[in-house]
Amino acid sequence: MGWEVLGADNDSAKVLRLKSGDPSFYEAGLEELLRKHLQTGLFKPVEDLAAAIRLTSDIRVIVDGKNTLAPERACSAVFRICL
Repeated sequence: MGWEVLGADNDSAKVLRLKSGDPSFYEAGLEELLRKHLQTGLFKPVEDLAAAIRLTSDIRVIVDGKNTLAPERACSAVFRICL
């Protein structure tokens, strides 16, 4: 039960980090949530952006932003939701 989420990025190093349960930026509790949803199979990081866009989905969220590993700095991002 729950949404299946596909996380696409053309940065293969970032995708490998996500697949291993290591987020590319800091947010309290994020690492635990990432690992949980990787284990359930509900979150799947992939490198193939074109294939991810072609997939049938209920909602598409495109995020473009600068993330940081430093806990004392905020993560900023721009979201565009496509229904």
